[in-house]
Amino acid sequence: MLSERPQEQFMTKLAAGRVLGRYRVIAPLGRGGMAAVYRAEESSLGREVALKVLPAELMDQPGFLERFEREAQLIAQLEHPNIVPLYASGIDEGIPWMALRLLGHGTLQERLELGELGTEEGLQLFAQVAKALDHAHAQGVLHRDLKPQNVLLGTDGSAYLADFGIARILSGNSELTGTGMMLGTPSYMAPEQALGQELGPACDFYALAVMLYRWLCGEVPFGADTPMAVMMKHVQAPVPLEPMDSLAPAVRDVLLIGLAKDPGQRWPSAVAMVQALDQALRADAAPTAIQKRGFSPTIPPTSTDLTTRRSRRPLWLGLAALPLLLGLVFAGIVYWPGEVADSEEARVTLPDRERRTEVAGYGEDVRDVDRAEVSVEDGADDSIDDSEEVARGAPVEALAFLDVPDGRAEDSPAADEPMGQQPEPEPETDDTPLVSTEVDPTPSAAEPAEPTAEPARTEQAERTASRLAAPEVEEPSPRAASTERLIRDIQSELRRLGRNVPDSGSIDEATRTEIRAFEAARGHPETGIASAGLLDAMKAATTWPPPPPGTVFRDCPQCPEMVVIPAGRFMMGSPADEPQRKSTEGPQREVSINTFAMAVFETRFAEWDICLAEGGCTHRPNDRGWGGGSQPVIDVSWNDAQEFVAWLSDHTGHRYRLPSEAEWEYAARGGTTGRHYLGDCFSSDQANYNARHPARGCPRGEYRRQPVAVGSFPANPYGLHDMHGNVWQWIQDCANSNYRDAPVDGSAWMRGNCNRGIVRGGAWHDWGLWLRASARYSFPRHSRHAVGGFRVVRELP
Repeated sequence: MLSERPQEQFMTKLAAGRVLGRYRVIAPLGRGGMAAVYRAEESSLGREVALKVLPAELMDQPGFLERFEREAQLIAQLEHPNIVPLYASGIDEGIPWMALRLLGHGTLQERLELGELGTEEGLQLFAQVAKALDHAHAQGVLHRDLKPQNVLLGTDGSAYLADFGIARILSGNSELTGTGMMLGTPSYMAPEQALGQELGPACDFYALAVMLYRWLCGEVPFGADTPMAVMMKHVQAPVPLEPMDSLAPAVRDVLLIGLAKDPGQRWPSAVAMVQALDQALRADAAPTAIQKRGFSPTIPPTSTDLTTRRSRRPLWLGLAALPLLLGLVFAGIVYWPGEVADSEEARVTLPDRERRTEVAGYGEDVRDVDRAEVSVEDGADDSIDDSEEVARGAPVEALAFLDVPDGRAEDSPAADEPMGQQPEPEPETDDTPLVSTEVDPTPSAAEPAEPTAEPARTEQAERTASRLAAPEVEEPSPRAASTERLIRDIQSELRRLGRNVPDSGSIDEATRTEIRAFEAARGHPETGIASAGLLDAMKAATTWPPPPPGTVFRDCPQCPEMVVIPAGRFMMGSPADEPQRKSTEGPQREVSINTFAMAVFETRFAEWDICLAEGGCTHRPNDRGWGGGSQPVIDVSWNDAQEFVAWLSDHTGHRYRLPSEAEWEYAARGGTTGRHYLGDCFSSDQANYNARHPARGCPRGEYRRQPVAVGSFPANPYGLHDMHGNVWQWIQDCANSNYRDAPVDGSAWMRGNCNRGIVRGGAWHDWGLWLRASARYSFPRHSRHAVGGFRVVRELP
């Protein structure tokens, strides 16, 4: 038996009501691999999350704590609308846990199994996955276990990529994974991963190509009786062409490049691959030509071409390992650790194929069974279900003479090399697309065609040359006519929503830009692709949609980073019994807030300098020798701030302004009701203020005596940094001594003493009482201080 020990030996079980961090367990959702997953509530915000609990035994493993904290930080930084967000992580009472967004609307795997994923929707979902993947790679993070089970679906049908970093967190754990064991899913494993070589982004591109092959062909390219045999097929076997018989040649080309054995011969990015596939699927005529990829411009690469190209590491490593692998398998001595059999990287296919529930944020198959065992004795069926089963446990020394590779993109041999051993891109002009349907059928002298000695290759060259010949003029196909009608309908809806686009029936630059803007406003990846789903969404919109809460965006590269604040109601001001309150903070009353966007950080010197250089701002502030750049701008008056927001509005075409006092307090509280979002006390590690004089009942701390760079302290629940301390922030409102007759709709109160302006948040030299969310003060609007700055808001449709 390969399974010798029950998985429950390593499973952490929690009772309802148990609290980890700020999360209270409600009920178990299930388990998958070595993690137990619970529905939990974050009491301060009243939202439910998926709480993933790892085995407490992991804490005994050398290096686990550092690895857990490092990877959790990396995952938390992956802020993308199509990556399942990590809200928090920690270790309480020796139990490691992660809190992630709770989703429960199935996975891409389930859609593929049902065979109901059409072309338009499929392209949209894969475009979202590709953008999420490229975003993670740009942050230096690899996935290493990309597969349809790890693509979760939201209520709006959007794709969410899950389970980043889990494989790496577990990779150093010899007790739970087995010494020298590899992590991954055989059916989606790149050749270099199967050989134990160093990994780069190309390994994820390969897995994405397998997913596209699975979608278009109805099966994965390689299957076998054992996981090890599947991995060796990825290393050595040509890509099966027969399942692709019904696909257009251009579509086959896209898949074959994505499935190249050599990482350097694959697509340079996930988005490039999906965009090429989109273009190929929409073009029924000539095949897509792959430019600048090392292939002949007139002869599409065959599977033999792609599978015989050598990687930078000699293929003899895999060939030399093959006899040893076969010997181990046939001798029946392969050791597959029992605790891995039902782990998240090594799940088994259950006989009755129970219905699974996907726990969002984890990509795990949660089953209503206690344990699963796999046997290879007495002729038992150990075949792999290519769509589900995951293998972890192939001894690395049997596949290659290398250590288990690291899971992050920056762990390449040399820091100055491109990630994933990708070749240096050749220079190309701005108007040269990566993929083009218009090619010169005659090779240039600098790029001669490859020899065509083989008969099969000669026949293919003749067929290709015939396809690339000047096409005869013919009537548009029904599909082309249908596409034109779809685009015209989308253009009509864009005009109804106030956008300036032509009635061309084609995706011109203006139409593509507005489609992307609409997608961004809905919190979707900006594909610029026309689809039936996009048309339905536009028809359902009465006005241009505001982006969803939590969306982070910039209106230009130099513009402030903004986050969308949700609409809501809150009690503004301080209650009569709040310690150290002032009479100016009442009477407390309920205020309604519409959705708006607020700057993630206080306005920086770097942003002010651009306004100054472009003539929008006239005052050059004094940095007092503390430095500019990422420091919050100081020595600016309320009037100076008005120049900045006017310039920013003109520069972007959107209305920027200072926040109203109600908007500022609502955003600072972040959905909480205490003295501030952390409760009662700020430590000097959480805000920059004179912590020698903390708020009543709070411990003393450090006094830094100057402002610090923005973002030096953690963000509040709405994703805003430095709402408390560092510098006072100018508010739009006029000064009033209390809230009697103040607006309750969230707007600025523009009556009262308008020679003075309200400031909020406290500063680096202030005592702790001024950091309370309800604390308010006023300065003359013309005054400039070493403690005064501001942050901006942007109105949304």
